[in-house]
Amino acid sequence: MRKRQSEQKIYEAALKQFAKYGYKKTTLDNIGAKLNMTNANLYSYAKSKQALYHDSITYAMTKWQNKVFEAIQGVEDTSELFVTLCDSAVTYLSEDNTFCQILRADPDIFPMFPTVDPFEEINQRSYAMLKDVLDKGVADGTFIEMDTARTARLMFSIYKAIILNSYIYSEDGNALESYYAARSIFLRGIKK
Repeated sequence: MRKRQSEQKIYEAALKQFAKYGYKKTTLDNIGAKLNMTNANLYSYAKSKQALYHDSITYAMTKWQNKVFEAIQGVEDTSELFVTLCDSAVTYLSEDNTFCQILRADPDIFPMFPTVDPFEEINQRSYAMLKDVLDKGVADGTFIEMDTARTARLMFSIYKAIILNSYIYSEDGNALESYYAARSIFLRGIKK
């Protein structure tokens, strides 16, 4: 338990440094100083700055995913479940400024058309959450008959585009406008 708390503390400190200085300018010395750790001690948790960056991003994305999972717990109505899943997935970044800043500096963390997805395992779990909601909606008659795997892939791709347009490339201050329009179209398009 203690090691997990230490790792969480390290990842949080690393994310703040990567957000503040960017990957290139952040050093393990910066991160270690924020934690009152020596480099030798920090190296016991991460082999390199690149490994720490990857592990920190994995931690941040898992935290995001867990927040979405928590939001949908106990939601029984399928339409409400779909909306809650989508809302919590998209609006999360408005609460996590540190990770949002990192994504702005490194949008390849969340690649639109990946040949190699550095966070494929995490993204597959997110896709599976969406597919499960679609499967439930088809099974209970709330949603039209559809190929839920194909639909979930399409929706997940659109979700990624919305994240990039809303938080990474948005300059007009209306970050979530595209999302709410897309959500409305999805609901009208899949609901009986």
